Amino acid sequence: MQDTILACLFSVGKTLTAQELADACQTTTDEILYSISQPFPKPWCILSSHAGFRLAVDPSFQHYITRVARTKEITSLSKAALETLSLIAYRGPITKSSLEEIRGLNCALSIRSLAIKDLIVLSGVDEDPMISLSEKALQHLGIQSLQHLPDYAIFGPQRSLDEIINEGNRML
Repeated sequence: MQDTILACLFSVGKTLTAQELADACQTTTDEILYSISQPFPKPWCILSSHAGFRLAVDPSFQHYITRVARTKEITSLSKAALETLSLIAYRGPITKSSLEEIRGLNCALSIRSLAIKDLIVLSGVDEDPMISLSEKALQHLGIQSLQHLPDYAIFGPQRSLDEIINEGNRML
């Protein structure tokens, strides 16, 4: 069953629900869920999200993959767009006005760039939409959910993100 699941996920290259996999494999969703819960042969793994299941390379191979290919969308982002994406990842879902308050700048161009690349999802009110990371951004980052982001504290002094933001606001 795992070979069939791998073949389906590999062929479509997108997230599939348990029901879609069961239909394709002509079996039950229980059988699909059981098969997915078992370890897959290296280098493959199945990532699950609220949207379903997708095929990925086991994270233990990430350093090899990074040497071979860089993610074009993320590496081609401007510094402002990367900063905005980071804030959305660590503070999201977040409104456009909150992003602009934190950064002290208009974020419209960065948000537009991220939206065009399908790295964020905009929802809610048009004037001040809620912004969150997209499934595509999570895939590029190699994580299943925002809970798998590295702890911000390991990247610098032991200050909270709120302290850094407040410090920046005092400088304005």
